[in-house]
Amino acid sequence: MAVDAAVRPVTVAELQEIIRRDSGKVVLVNVWATWCKWCKEEMPGILELQRTLGPKGLAVILVSADDIDVLENEVVPAARSMGIAFPSYIIRDSTEEAFIIGMSPAWNGALPTTFLYDRSGARVEMLIGERTPKELQRRVLRYLH
Repeated sequence: MAVDAAVRPVTVAELQEIIRRDSGKVVLVNVWATWCKWCKEEMPGILELQRTLGPKGLAVILVSADDIDVLENEVVPAARSMGIAFPSYIIRDSTEEAFIIGMSPAWNGALPTTFLYDRSGARVEMLIGERTPKELQRRVLRYLH
């Protein structure tokens, strides 16, 4: 299977390493799926945060929860149509449960879910469900200052 360079498979362990590499920045990890209406509604606000707050120290990491078998036919075209112009990921763990537990044992796997990490790399918030752009911005700004 040829993998588009813009959407790469990732395990939870690899994702945690990527988050650690971004230490020093506030990191927003958003888990979404192509079939999730609320995920797609929330995405423009997340992309706007990346555009406006990226230069101020925000790193945005997008992770698709879609089945890896639909990467080329569904995930990559959806990412392109939403305007995702930076590398993002798709879950590649042995099971969906392994990814969920690896991200947070308190997470039930509902989508969309956004995890926020402060500049030290500590997870400070887990936001289950769609958030407005203003709410996401308010929460991110807490940790940028």
